[in-house]
Amino acid sequence: MALFAGYKNRGTRIDRLDPRTKVSWLILMVILALVNTNYGVLVLLPVVVLLSSRAAGIPLRTFTHPVLVLALAALQLFIIQLLFCREGYPIAALGPLEIYSGAVPLALTAALRLSVIVLAGMQFMLWTAPSDLVLMLVKARIPYRFAMLAGLAMRFLPLMERELAGILESQSSRGVTMRTPFQKITALLPVTMPFLYRSFRRAGETALAMELRGFGRYPERTFLYDLKISPWEKFSVILMSGGCFLVIWLNKF
Repeated sequence: MALFAGYKNRGTRIDRLDPRTKVSWLILMVILALVNTNYGVLVLLPVVVLLSSRAAGIPLRTFTHPVLVLALAALQLFIIQLLFCREGYPIAALGPLEIYSGAVPLALTAALRLSVIVLAGMQFMLWTAPSDLVLMLVKARIPYRFAMLAGLAMRFLPLMERELAGILESQSSRGVTMRTPFQKITALLPVTMPFLYRSFRRAGETALAMELRGFGRYPERTFLYDLKISPWEKFSVILMSGGCFLVIWLNKF
């Protein structure tokens, strides 16, 4: 299962939504994660992201590898907080190391917030077409030369993951053992240079193809289609924007 699965049109109603509606949902999830300290809400938010993704036709197994990576990151956060946090009062001692009462709540809050932000970001990538993202940025008065970079980045992530998988497979066929996680980590060193070479080659080929097609020749450019946001989507965007301001205001006071 790929870590960065690219966009795929599944023909659902959510796929047909305007990207401004989707980015409003993303911002709402991120703000709710950052300003909330209630564990119930922080636990509920990843569940909401996963359920809404399933409603969009995205299989839940798509999030398997990201969840495993998040679990590893959460473990690291807990270790760091247990070692260095000095908030609260000592609750345990392991030799010269004292564990304070504030370590676990801080680590748990950080892990839950990170989970919401990462899952919501991946959800946005999975149900937003790169071309729609470019059109949205152009609508926001961003020059199309810079707006195109965001769309290219969304296309390149799955592509470079496939390149890395190909390099790992070729290294394995040459006798590099990669059965255990430690062996896979140590195998990254001989993989780094071929991966960088392929990355630069892909970037050069893309830049050359765009230049040969006259990309950037004119200050304005046309697109095959335009974004059209429906009235109820405008209402949804206003509602989510109001929710963001309300959450921030309530947290402030």
